[in-house]
Amino acid sequence: MRGLRSLLTGRAGRWLLPWGLGLGLLLNLAYPMYRHYDFSHSLDTRSYLRLATGHYDSVSVTRRYRVLVPLAARALAQPLAALGQPATPANEWPLRLAFYVVNCLLLSFAAALWHRAARLAGASTAAAAVALAAVLSSRWAAYAAGLPLTDSLYLVVFGLGYYAWQRGAGAAGQ
Repeated sequence: MRGLRSLLTGRAGRWLLPWGLGLGLLLNLAYPMYRHYDFSHSLDTRSYLRLATGHYDSVSVTRRYRVLVPLAARALAQPLAALGQPATPANEWPLRLAFYVVNCLLLSFAAALWHRAARLAGASTAAAAVALAAVLSSRWAAYAAGLPLTDSLYLVVFGLGYYAWQRGAGAAGQ
């Protein structure tokens, strides 16, 4: 028990707790979006699913360069496919589930960055946690985490920039 307390109150806990809070919220709130979304209406989600399967020629040039999240989802989908075969169109379930997991992990990391930056800006732990929960419980967070999209990586990049700025490393030449 003593080791767990020191882990949660130490440097790792300052990152682990907001990341865990964000991940718990996203896994819960984005699941209905992942499970029940009608993919036939979204060109974006169909494009990223095609990117993840290696079909670059059928994806518009504006989305073709966004490969990091689809590649991570593809890598995760391969072991997931061995778990079973629920009925989904074209057996895309491992890839859709992989996008859901990858996006939840990335977006919760972005939330941990926002939480740490808010703490550096002077917010209390409770206030930063409430703000994190408010942002992640929005419709757009569930959309970004639950669907095969790449927005979660953009939010990590913006989170890294905001965190760096709060740490004092934001301006060039400093």
